[in-house]
Amino acid sequence: MNGPIHEAFGLTYAAYAVFPRVLLCEMPEDWQRRFLALMGEFEKEFPGYDNVTYNLKRVLDEYAHYSPCALDDERERRGIDEEDPNWPPTYPEDPLSNYRYPHRAGVDEMRVDRMEKMREIVDDIQSKVGEEDLENILEEVEEERKKRTAQVLDELVSTTEEAGLYDDEDGLTEPDENVGISGDDEL
Repeated sequence: MNGPIHEAFGLTYAAYAVFPRVLLCEMPEDWQRRFLALMGEFEKEFPGYDNVTYNLKRVLDEYAHYSPCALDDERERRGIDEEDPNWPPTYPEDPLSNYRYPHRAGVDEMRVDRMEKMREIVDDIQSKVGEEDLENILEEVEEERKKRTAQVLDELVSTTEEAGLYDDEDGLTEPDENVGISGDDEL
């Protein structure tokens, strides 16, 4: 077994990746569509998978990194019965479990502060390259962004000209009934 997914799990004992519905719904809509498309591909490859049901409990953070074997060892060490439904200890109420009425504070607590993350990245770069070099790098990035924007606009104009939707003299035109862009054509 190898590949990017296997590598992402690293040396953990995790056998599953769980995505809380509440957090998935917090992602931008275009991200949600891409995620669902990938899940659709997965379901086509493994059509029987959706017939499997799991019961999920959120284990207290102090036990979250334990492997199943380590949890069993800890249970035995504490003298807890094998059938005890309260083992391993779980949160009394998981803030992510109620998708109809999400616990806003719990969701917001998990969200990355994007501005704080950007500050950390800039500080990290600045510590490595110095103030003056950072300003030069930011200028280069801005120039590259402007060049790429101009390229995209040129490609858009070229594509619309080829489709008969644009000309230099009149700008955008009404599409010719015989010419169009189908869903299969690349922009």
